Amino acid sequence: MADEFTTLCIKTLRERMEEECPNYTWVTEKRFEISGGTASIDICGENTKSVLIELEIHRGDPRNNAEKLLRMNRCRGVLVLHIFSPYYEVTPHHELASFCEHILPEQFGKVDISYKTLRWNLDKLPNVRKACQVLPDSRKDFPPHSEIKEAIEELAKDLKQLILGWETQKASRSSNELQLS
Repeated sequence: MADEFTTLCIKTLRERMEEECPNYTWVTEKRFEISGGTASIDICGENTKSVLIELEIHRGDPRNNAEKLLRMNRCRGVLVLHIFSPYYEVTPHHELASFCEHILPEQFGKVDISYKTLRWNLDKLPNVRKACQVLPDSRKDFPPHSEIKEAIEELAKDLKQLILGWETQKASRSSNELQLS
């Protein structure tokens, strides 16, 4: 279960994605069937396509979230966006995020899932950066809500660009397949 700061970030990101990509219906904590049970995705955007977003603030092993997506029953042909906070800039967390960035894209590609990772750049917002770098029980204060909102707005813009690039690539691939038929 996510702590209060992580929950706030996820909720705010969903709200911003509704504004940035209004052609999708965005929900938080969407449950999916996976082999061996069910799993929940932080944020899911759906129209005729699906975008799944996992926001890693300070999870012990982010590979778990990525690996559950590989086991999803209806996850083919979708875009998975896996976001890493500054918590994953230091050892040993860096190695875990690095595994997701360098090893997992090939595994996702084998099952027709577009998988992209993104490092959440918070250099301009040191209070939010600091909140992401410490564990919930050692966090003294939340950064101001205005700073969290600003950080999420920048992240949502970056995600929108990734989604638009994926949609363009997908449309181009479909067009090429039609021409070959």
